[in-house]
Amino acid sequence: MVVDSLLGQGEALDCYNQKLQDIAVNKAQLENDVLAQQLDVIENQADAATKADKYKKVFGPCCDTPQSCCCGNCNETTVVTR
Repeated sequence: MVVDSLLGQGEALDCYNQKLQDIAVNKAQLENDVLAQQLDVIENQADAATKADKYKKVFGPCCDTPQSCCCGNCNETTVVTR
């Protein structure tokens, strides 16, 4: 079986592992598509300042300002920063 999968037309993966591999390929393709869309948003800006602002918004941390805690274990003065 191993020789046939290496030299012949046989498959080395069983059905379950083949599906896992297909899922991994699809996930990688979706991640590439998202990255391409993010880069398109940045590239389609006219001036450098707007491009820099969009880059920061797309690839930077979530927010420029600290966010209040919503975990229920914090007091009102505790803030969460990224």
